[in-house]
Amino acid sequence: MPKIYRASSAARIKAGIILAILVIIGGYSARKGLGLWGGASAKPSDPFLFGLNLNTTVSALLLLLVALASLVVAWYVLVELLTSVKLDTKGIEVSAPGYRRFYAWNELGAVELTPTEAGEVDSALDDDKTTWLRLMPGPTAPASEVAPSALRPAQKPAPWWLRLLYPQARPDCLLLYPALADRPALVAAIQERLAQV
Repeated sequence: MPKIYRASSAARIKAGIILAILVIIGGYSARKGLGLWGGASAKPSDPFLFGLNLNTTVSALLLLLVALASLVVAWYVLVELLTSVKLDTKGIEVSAPGYRRFYAWNELGAVELTPTEAGEVDSALDDDKTTWLRLMPGPTAPASEVAPSALRPAQKPAPWWLRLLYPQARPDCLLLYPALADRPALVAAIQERLAQV
């Protein structure tokens, strides 16, 4: 029976608050920025350079950058919130909005929790830090004939735009977000399953 690990209830509440704040900031900044860009508050005494009103244009650009940054942060919060990790008899599947990656058990040889410095491995899953689970390919990992929809440890890295949209789009690591509930149980289940292979 598959086991699915998702964001915890506390993480969903925090993400909802953060997203609401980002919507308010982004909406207000975009509205004000577009108003300034349209010259709503322009005065005849304002300085002009190449036909642009310096008082309103610079402010409009900065406000539009704030709105864009709010959108980017909201995307990463949504990706973290909606990412799920499913373990079943076939392997590990990582899903996010518009993204899916699958690792077959027979392609994985071992996992290693990072950071690898002494004393930090045990506490890496207990705090609010993002943790990477490094996946080492197993002896039966195929060197070719990999399904195009899956990105395996033996395959080349994902395109830059995919890595930009999805931080977890790495062929050799599994990203464990702080919002993920029962991260230690997830790591223990993966290690236990790989020990049986």
